Amino acid sequence: MELTWVAAGSALVVGLGYVSVRAAHRLRPVCWLVLCASLFALATRDLFRPRERGHPASGANEAASESPTDQRRTADGRRTELISWLRRRVADWLG
Repeated sequence: MELTWVAAGSALVVGLGYVSVRAAHRLRPVCWLVLCASLFALATRDLFRPRERGHPASGANEAASESPTDQRRTADGRRTELISWLRRRVADWLG
């Protein structure tokens, strides 16, 4: 008998949690919380990577053949692509 109540209560709690999360996603503070958490995760993601990990083998050959100016241009191009992608993503979140 108790197992039935536990299963029914668990199903009810999961259902109510799902509905509340779906409804809360539309609230502006929740959008800001997700945005801030995402930016924090992006800012600190390198802190949790091991320092021993090197560059990929195919990228090492390309890096050796490019001049420092070409590498800087490539990095700047990737950075502008990332910034434009982040701006589009943030605009989608904030509506």
